[in-house]
Amino acid sequence: MIGGQDDEFKTSEVGASDEYANTVMEMAIYAHGLTDKKREVQGDDLWSRLIDASVTMEDGSVVELTELERDLFFTLLVIAGNETTRNAISKGLIAFMEHPDQWQRWLQHPEMADTMVDEILRWTSPVNFFRRTATADAILGGQRITAGEKIVLWYPSANRDEAQFPDANSFDIARTPNNHVAFGAGGPHFCLGSNLAKLEIKVMFEELGKRVPDIHQSGPMERLRMNLVDGIKHLPVSFNATPSS
Repeated sequence: MIGGQDDEFKTSEVGASDEYANTVMEMAIYAHGLTDKKREVQGDDLWSRLIDASVTMEDGSVVELTELERDLFFTLLVIAGNETTRNAISKGLIAFMEHPDQWQRWLQHPEMADTMVDEILRWTSPVNFFRRTATADAILGGQRITAGEKIVLWYPSANRDEAQFPDANSFDIARTPNNHVAFGAGGPHFCLGSNLAKLEIKVMFEELGKRVPDIHQSGPMERLRMNLVDGIKHLPVSFNATPSS
């Protein structure tokens, strides 16, 4: 769905906008069917909880999710952790291939898994930006912001902030502290899949290190044409596989 802006992923039979709309519609239909099943037999899973989810507003009123909000949330759950994590992995692999000293460091020190994962997240910044609307007048970094104004948050810029990260343009898998904002900056909108994403990245590079330690780029890389996420379409690599134990 996210890659639909790229010409390579558009079909000649259907226009890009129609293809996107059809995909979203199919997902909404699936979500409705899942909702109906969970209404009949609820469990302790996330979707069962969302069916009856409600929010208490500042005025004390209780608001439940609308059908549209539930559909949009389902779409978010399906694509968010897919696009971002796989792009972090592919771009993390590129970072290692461009910094072979760090790859060797990782192979020799697998105990660096936690700092390695955080540095990949900082370095790759899978989400380029989000836009928010100011709900009140404020001053941020000396800049006056008026209620109603749109504010764009550029995550790659924040993750290369020299005031936060010494030698910010160096890829260092032992970097600590590493207060990157790849998952957001805390609060209610912090990425709910952060722990899963970290685990997936950790396991992937553990297995790559064990099975293809000599992996290297063997052809030109092609980036995804998309402004929201910084993805990779093609990355030819070569390696000699090591049998798994």
